[in-house]
Amino acid sequence: MDSKPERKWMAVYTKPRNEKTVNDRLISIGIETYLPLQEVVRQWSDRKKKVKIPLFTSYVFVRVNEKQRNDVLKDYGVLNFVFWLGKPAIIQDHEIERIRYFLKEAGTDEIVVEQLQPGDKALINSGQFKDEKVLVLSSEKKEYFVILESLGVRLRVSKLDVERAKM
Repeated sequence: MDSKPERKWMAVYTKPRNEKTVNDRLISIGIETYLPLQEVVRQWSDRKKKVKIPLFTSYVFVRVNEKQRNDVLKDYGVLNFVFWLGKPAIIQDHEIERIRYFLKEAGTDEIVVEQLQPGDKALINSGQFKDEKVLVLSSEKKEYFVILESLGVRLRVSKLDVERAKM
């Protein structure tokens, strides 16, 4: 019997704009983490610059066992684990790999959301998240906010290739 407790992927909710520092501190204490970043162009009054921002605002993925969960919660930038049905939400390895693959393949390609309103259910019809269900939350200027139902997390996208779900 293996005496090493099994580690599982979980999501932690961080203080706003603390994702990168929380990620770095957790790595420094030996916690396996994954912080998906997307590269975007930001406009300042005097220049444009490419910056990397978290794909999931205020979330960091950690691969931990029960003992390490307490170590994660000790970080002052971590608010709590994400819970589902009263228990810490477990994220399957293949879902983390899909996010990694999506970011690798997406590159600078833009994905478009058109004619969808808040509250609409939709399906992603191409790319790594093909056939995944999303719920459109809102849109602001050129960004859309959706919930990726398989992960239960909010996703900010500039464009998203989706089709309205058939009811």
